[in-house]
Amino acid sequence: MDYRSRDAARLRLRRLGCLARCGARRDPAGKRQRDLAFGTKGADVEALQDELVRQGKSIEKSGWFDWATWNAYREIAMDAGITVDYGQLALNEVLWLPQAKTAAASCPIRLGQRVVAGDALASLPTPVLAASVKSWPTDLVPGERTLSVSGTELAISEDGRVTGDQVLAALAQTEAYMAYAANPEGGQVSGEPKLVEPITVYPVPTCCCRHERR
Repeated sequence: MDYRSRDAARLRLRRLGCLARCGARRDPAGKRQRDLAFGTKGADVEALQDELVRQGKSIEKSGWFDWATWNAYREIAMDAGITVDYGQLALNEVLWLPQAKTAAASCPIRLGQRVVAGDALASLPTPVLAASVKSWPTDLVPGERTLSVSGTELAISEDGRVTGDQVLAALAQTEAYMAYAANPEGGQVSGEPKLVEPITVYPVPTCCCRHERR
């Protein structure tokens, strides 16, 4: 198709980033994004509802693709000049992004170039879906910690997991992770654990220590 044809409206909807948070998520059956219709239930529907609420729609986040969810989607589509089928959200009508705001890694399509179905309009950086500390130093004192990666402080849980979309997105922007993503074979991302509440440590001269043998 030609991007200047009647199908340009669909591309406009894609550029809006509508339903952006639904990328890289799966429903309980293990399926990735799919066509949605009345009665569909799953994590992908929950992600859709999260995004609709983020864009100001007053709907219940039930996980069911109901009339209120479809109507909220329809209103956004109408604002972009798109007509949608009753009770349905077709997968090819939207662009599913890993987060609300995503910077394209590259755009292979040149201005004025003709494109056909299946052509890549842009490539996105691979999102970080989960991360955890693989190994800890053996002499850590107890306490809540953050993980410093390339100068970026990341919140971590007690068991060393990096959680939360914003924290994972921050990790993906660090120099250490980008270097790893460019060449993951045999590589790793290193970080420095830091106490949230610093403690005072006093040096003790060796002459003040006495060791007794028995």
